[in-house]
Amino acid sequence: MEMDLLMATGRRARRPSRGEAGIGLVEALIAMALLLVVAISILPLFTRSMSNNVAGSQSTQIANQARRQLESLYQLPFNNQALEITAGSERLTTDYFSSGDPKVEGDEYWTATAPSGTARTVWTRDTTIRQYSLGGTVTDSDADGVLDFIPGLEDSDDPGDDDYGYFDSPLDAGTDRGFIHIKEVEVLLQYSEGDHTGEGLVGPVPDMRIRVLKPF
Repeated sequence: MEMDLLMATGRRARRPSRGEAGIGLVEALIAMALLLVVAISILPLFTRSMSNNVAGSQSTQIANQARRQLESLYQLPFNNQALEITAGSERLTTDYFSSGDPKVEGDEYWTATAPSGTARTVWTRDTTIRQYSLGGTVTDSDADGVLDFIPGLEDSDDPGDDDYGYFDSPLDAGTDRGFIHIKEVEVLLQYSEGDHTGEGLVGPVPDMRIRVLKPF
């Protein structure tokens, strides 16, 4: 055969060099293994990015819903009926952000009663209103320009108290309007998807609690 090739071409046939022989099966498997290792190492980054996007979207939704309620109440006149306390020392109302069909997006709505049947609650929103008097003497004991004591707006110093973080002297319903100088509006939004209260698609959804003091 080689003699025939020599006679036809007039020269000896050249065998392919190692570099021209192509990629063998072993080299291909090694390359695939290396690519798989790289892909596996990158995959958690995509998963984390997706989780962060979902969590950010949920946080934005809950912040917007809480802020919208707070702003609507803050813009009302000081003695508006919606800001009046009718019993006890605070007014608490709960709203439910509900969806009529779990398979449909965009049909959510706020309602004053919990949904029933196939409807589901997505968010619960607690709105609390308290009122205070600023009667008494405001003091700046160390003369540093910062008020040290505002009567009616004192807070407990004991973290173990149930009302720690809240003013200690809310006025009861029926207090003469002339003695009411400040109204506190607090909005608490909580995620409540079916039986997984507080749990979103990527883990716990933090509560959103915001407060504002509305002066007379």
